[in-house]
Amino acid sequence: MASSLNSILQSSVQTAQQASSSLSEALSRSAASSSADGMSQVKSVVDGIADKIGRHRGTLFDDNALEAVTGDMYVNVGGRTVVIGADALKMDGIRDTYCSILLLRHTDALPRIIQAQQTTPDGRPLPFLDASPSFGLWLEDRAAMAQGDGRFVTDLTGDESEDVSIRFYHEALIDNKLVLDDDEEMETEAAGEDAGEGVEERQFLRWARDAGMESTADAFRSALKKTQRIAAAVTKLYETIGGYLTTGGTGEVMCVRVRSHLCATVEATLTQPNIHRALHHRFNTTWVGDVTETSPSHFQSAIDFARRQRLSAPSTVIDPPHAPRPLNRSLKFVVERCGMTLEPMLKLGASLMANPSSLASASQLMDVVRMVDSKKVASVRVLYRGGEHGWALSKLLECVGDAKGLAFIIRKDEYLFGCHVDGGLTPPADSTTVNTYECPVFFFSLEGHFDEGCTKIPIAANRHRVWVAGTDAFDTANMGKAKLVIGKALHQSYRLTNGYLRFAHTMANAGDGADESTDLRSCLQGIAHYDVPDGYEGAVSDTFDGDAVLGGSYHFQIDDVEVLHTEMRCFLTSLVVTLTPGTH
Repeated sequence: MASSLNSILQSSVQTAQQASSSLSEALSRSAASSSADGMSQVKSVVDGIADKIGRHRGTLFDDNALEAVTGDMYVNVGGRTVVIGADALKMDGIRDTYCSILLLRHTDALPRIIQAQQTTPDGRPLPFLDASPSFGLWLEDRAAMAQGDGRFVTDLTGDESEDVSIRFYHEALIDNKLVLDDDEEMETEAAGEDAGEGVEERQFLRWARDAGMESTADAFRSALKKTQRIAAAVTKLYETIGGYLTTGGTGEVMCVRVRSHLCATVEATLTQPNIHRALHHRFNTTWVGDVTETSPSHFQSAIDFARRQRLSAPSTVIDPPHAPRPLNRSLKFVVERCGMTLEPMLKLGASLMANPSSLASASQLMDVVRMVDSKKVASVRVLYRGGEHGWALSKLLECVGDAKGLAFIIRKDEYLFGCHVDGGLTPPADSTTVNTYECPVFFFSLEGHFDEGCTKIPIAANRHRVWVAGTDAFDTANMGKAKLVIGKALHQSYRLTNGYLRFAHTMANAGDGADESTDLRSCLQGIAHYDVPDGYEGAVSDTFDGDAVLGGSYHFQIDDVEVLHTEMRCFLTSLVVTLTPGTH
């Protein structure tokens, strides 16, 4: 923060007040009343910022409090006491980071480590940062270097970036900055000229511009926008650092010694619903014998895995700890003894789950969830696997049932791709017919088509349709017959009658004696070139003007397919119920 929060907000309020007074004098009584309402909105935003900071016992408004923090700061980080020079945290490069704001401006809100008799030189209990000791040592070392050469180097080395116990906290606390006085860097810039303005305020600004006082109106609007952006930035700050503060519900600091090493975390880490009580029990004296026979570094890794699950933001993947191959068996044993598994975890809302897919990685599956709507997806589970359940449409329909919100993930050689159907799969009542219905659909690539990796492929609205054939029927198109079709419009030109994805497809040129396929592995897939996003580098058709063929060719045999249910949540006031797409 090149300028203090207090001075920036005071300037914004003063600008808004001056503009409001000028406009009130020049405009009609009704406009003046609207001006007062607009000024009230500015003050309400500022009061909300002050209230949020006050509830978290922060000193962002008090620059004198910051100046009073000097000398060495003793902080216990995950059980390891480190010494950090306060002046180093005030240097350019680190000063505006969440880490600096957390340690310098929220010291009183940090939990205190009492059980292990950890004290400052003057005898006070040490403030506790619930992070990995590895990150604490990294921060201590970089602060010491900064005091030596006058600059704080925040970048990670190659080895440090490979260590998840450092990388996670670096991304959360060092990469994130509270930027208040640079409009271009504020990520919460409202979209649209009138975004964030109330009805009365928009009318008030129109009156001002109609009266030839556009610059004054713009000054008022700019002041309001700045306070709103600051409010959003402060909200984001506490969404990230709140989990480290007692005001965020950390509970007391829990400690246990593993041989000569002190291991510590907060109670909130050990009492997460998804964390087995086995980890909590290891901080109980009745389990000390078991803990003393454990590798200290591996036990710290297990604690930190649980800690990162608590501190991670929703819609993220929490990577497990890693050890060199010869030691991985020991790490796996310790993590499992603590009631967890050594695999990535997906955080959907406040819930955590292991990756259910055998085809997509955890990060790839989370990308699909984000494409759907990560704020609404409550869980993801596999309903059908071709290699496990068989390749008949009837088996697919049996496994899927009436579920709505289906992600098809297809593996073909080096290609991984699929589509998401917002509805379900509904067969016709008459087995000799084909049922077709409108349903939001999009395609996606996970591997083999774009440099940037996972990419959403929206399609034209008229193709948001599913076709499900009865037991004794097929969907017929110019290139053949199929049992299940996704992304086919009702009326299309000859070359596009096939649809974008066809399962159990028999080519039209297969010959009169060829059997009609009911095997879902036989696929026809192609996306018209005008529906393909820029940057596509996968296979294209030589026949149809460069259409994208995600499986490497139009007609192919898939290696495997999964159908996953993206189950949705719906919020009704304080009541949370789980629904599926299209039912709310």
